[in-house]
Amino acid sequence: MINIQTCWDFSEDEKPMIPVIPITILSIEDNKSELFFKVDSGYAGALGITSEVSKKLNLIKMGMIKIMSPMGEKLVPYYQTYVENNEWGLKTSLAYAIETPRLLAGRSLFKGKKLMLDFEENQVCILN
Repeated sequence: MINIQTCWDFSEDEKPMIPVIPITILSIEDNKSELFFKVDSGYAGALGITSEVSKKLNLIKMGMIKIMSPMGEKLVPYYQTYVENNEWGLKTSLAYAIETPRLLAGRSLFKGKKLMLDFEENQVCILN
């Protein structure tokens, strides 16, 4: 039996529509913002944030890291941050975010959680 904990509607900002979830990002200095991150099961990391978000929250760059993507190898900055979403039990947790062109939530953020993409209702759901 499937037990759905909570669901969010897909974003209609892109075509085709894409699953998004709200996540609150907190800086070490307690600056915070709730943002909608695109669920990207192909991204093994936790978070991808834009340079605008890192500036807005005054995140401290920890260094540079080499990433591999379909576009090839690239050096990108990475940041230490905290994340939370009480709706699905993500307590304030330390996470590392790399700089990406758009906001991404990757597989490691959902460790221990089951995601369901419902293309009939255009929702992404967290299952118990």
